[in-house]
Amino acid sequence: MYKNIIANFIGRFLSIFSNYLFIPVYISLLGMESYSIISFSLVILGITSFLDAGLTATLSREFASKEHDPQKKVRIFSTLESCYLLVVVFIIVIFVFFSGYIATNWLKLNQLDPQKAAFYLKIIGTGVALQLLCNFYVGGLMGLERQVKANKYQIAWGIMRNGVVVLILYFYPTLTAFFCWQIFTTVVYVLVLRFSIVRLLLGNSRFYFKFNFDKDIIRIIGGFASGMFFISLVQSINTQLDKIIISKSFNVKELGYYTIANSLAQGLLIMVGPISVALLPRLTALFSENRSAEAVKLFHKAYLIISILVFSVAANLMFNGHNIIWAWTGNMKIADVSYKYVPFLAAGSAILATLVFPFNIAIANKYTRLNNILGIATLMFTIPMYWFMVKRFGPIGAAFSWFLLQLIITPVYIHYINKLFLKVKSTFQILFKEFFLPAIISLLVAFLFSIIKTPVTSRLFIVLWIGIATISTMAINIFILVPLAQIKGVYNLVSIKSKVSK
Repeated sequence: MYKNIIANFIGRFLSIFSNYLFIPVYISLLGMESYSIISFSLVILGITSFLDAGLTATLSREFASKEHDPQKKVRIFSTLESCYLLVVVFIIVIFVFFSGYIATNWLKLNQLDPQKAAFYLKIIGTGVALQLLCNFYVGGLMGLERQVKANKYQIAWGIMRNGVVVLILYFYPTLTAFFCWQIFTTVVYVLVLRFSIVRLLLGNSRFYFKFNFDKDIIRIIGGFASGMFFISLVQSINTQLDKIIISKSFNVKELGYYTIANSLAQGLLIMVGPISVALLPRLTALFSENRSAEAVKLFHKAYLIISILVFSVAANLMFNGHNIIWAWTGNMKIADVSYKYVPFLAAGSAILATLVFPFNIAIANKYTRLNNILGIATLMFTIPMYWFMVKRFGPIGAAFSWFLLQLIITPVYIHYINKLFLKVKSTFQILFKEFFLPAIISLLVAFLFSIIKTPVTSRLFIVLWIGIATISTMAINIFILVPLAQIKGVYNLVSIKSKVSK
């Protein structure tokens, strides 16, 4: 598991780095309105992710379970893959027929011709469908605990998809060239991922494909998959509703500015991913073998580390949003507009990131009911709230609503996860030590660093100074909150030598 976490961190780091590195290049070569179309494609990806129907999470969970033999895993893979291919076809068809309506009646464009925008949306729909299929296969590799392999593929795909396209845009600076290259690299990525999974499942490299809906498999995993589908539906609405309303209510450029700030905040969720993805198979195995005490012990240690990591970075983002965006893009106008969204988006994303691991506890136990109940409740609250706040206060209202939603949900969710699985006497004990204390310490330290006036104002120095502030925030958190024995045993935390690995 230690190697898996390291591999995931390297993969995620390069993903974050490539994202931050190339976005300013895209804006420079294509212009802000064209980049806003690219950012709208990310919104589409987020919206359509619910059509995954919980299939990726189900595949990963079932591959990680010790209850299935290799032959049964092949049957599970064939059934879920057949379902996913139908989803891919459905998404492509939807965008072929409705791209004109979206371009004409939804997006508010300035210079871009609606017919061209409709053409781009057709390409975007195809690319999104294929990218979801990639996520499905990556989920399979993660469930098989082949995370090193999966991250190698992701790194290579990221370089080809986001890096090489810059060379193409240098000679052909058009959205057509951008999106066509995205589709080409994604098709290659799909084929490589699928070949790798089939080889792991069958023990050979022969071609294997079976379009099949195994009734016994559907009966076994149907309950969990349907629960995950509803979770995905609610999550896609809650995470994309702010951007959907902004894209409808304001010029598409405003969505681009908002997305710049949101990209910084989403880095917090990306950071947590490596730990979450590596630990989920281990938690699933522990709970499936009735070793819940070990799983709970792992939760407490990892959850504190996650909170320290997330809140240390988030606090420094909140107090340095303008400088970070200016240092990142080199564009003062973008920084002047985008920075005001950063504090709320960063705070909300940090809180959501701390929920990833409690959510893993639920998934490891095949429990989705709590998420579904909270999902229904939050939708009744968030849809009117987002609409009112955006109409009343503009995009900043959407950012605040995002933060408020996460702040309300978190204590409730952790309370019930504790009651059902962790069995700690007081939920407040978890919230105080492993959530509120890291948040408060991080805010105080980051604030103190932010009021120090530095004599140098170069972009490089700003990045270095904020990096020092962030590392210092983490160090102070660890010194105050993490016992010395646990610091010495970090390696044991992530590489528990248990019967699970035997």
